[in-house]
Amino acid sequence: MINVAMNRSHSESPTNAPRSDSTPYACPLCHDTLRERISGAWTCERCRRDYDNRRGVDVFVTDEELKALRGNHEPHTLFDGAYHHIRRFSPMTIMYYNAWVERLLGMLPSTEGVLLELMCSGGEVSRRLGARFSQVFALDVDVPALESLAHDLLERGETKIRPVCANAAGLPFPNGVIDVVAIIGGLHHARSILPSVLAEIARVLRPGGALVASEPANDHRLTRAVRHWQYRRSALQGHDADEDGFTSNELRDAMAKVGLRLEEYQVFGFLAYPLMGNADILPWLATARSLRLGRALLTLDRLFEQTPLIRNLGWASLFRAVKL
Repeated sequence: MINVAMNRSHSESPTNAPRSDSTPYACPLCHDTLRERISGAWTCERCRRDYDNRRGVDVFVTDEELKALRGNHEPHTLFDGAYHHIRRFSPMTIMYYNAWVERLLGMLPSTEGVLLELMCSGGEVSRRLGARFSQVFALDVDVPALESLAHDLLERGETKIRPVCANAAGLPFPNGVIDVVAIIGGLHHARSILPSVLAEIARVLRPGGALVASEPANDHRLTRAVRHWQYRRSALQGHDADEDGFTSNELRDAMAKVGLRLEEYQVFGFLAYPLMGNADILPWLATARSLRLGRALLTLDRLFEQTPLIRNLGWASLFRAVKL
């Protein structure tokens, strides 16, 4: 499926695909400014390498590079039917992601400028930004997810958000042009290249720019044990060796090496996180439409955060780091 998507010609792309003339793209190899050849296609004059737009997705990797990047990911982590359906159509999951993204953005001192959603899959952050931020880039290597996002944006007439296919360890932006990088649950999947990914994030962030992210919390053994139980029962979760995520100290040390200072770290997610965010665990939740039940679960999670002995056992973390 990936090869077919990546081999479609430029002429097959939607002629009215979302576009912004102020796109700050640069060559991911040498970071030199790209020259526009035709609408949606660019050339790096230094590297003599061409980049294209395919079906509304700006593409900065070759087909061979894409195969290598996706080679270590299990097929079920792609944007398959079950993943797409539960996040687009399950009322409980939609409610949970709404609350999750709002909480993520609540860690920012302001919501304006240019935002890059990294390892975005279907663009869960980008889809929920509304009028916030002047320009948004949703970046991943999952072509079906990006094509779905591009199609949705086209139908909505949304021109501010641009789907981008690129390597997180080789971002197609100049130095210091991004105000905020947002990531939901992606860094632990890039553990083997984490230093390169964090270095790229630091490179493209402006001084004082922020990385806001959510990852599995990993400081407590009980948290890990419960997560393993849950992941074995959810078809929507990955099953690779890095699903446990990072400890807070691991994150702090890794970011400090590239000039990012961890300023805030909080743990959350007790009942709402596994049940609403992965509604396939209890199948009836996938179709439940009770907003009252969803609000009750979210409220209960907030209460647990204030309860001694329990508040440090959340399944997920939210954190903000600032570029020095």
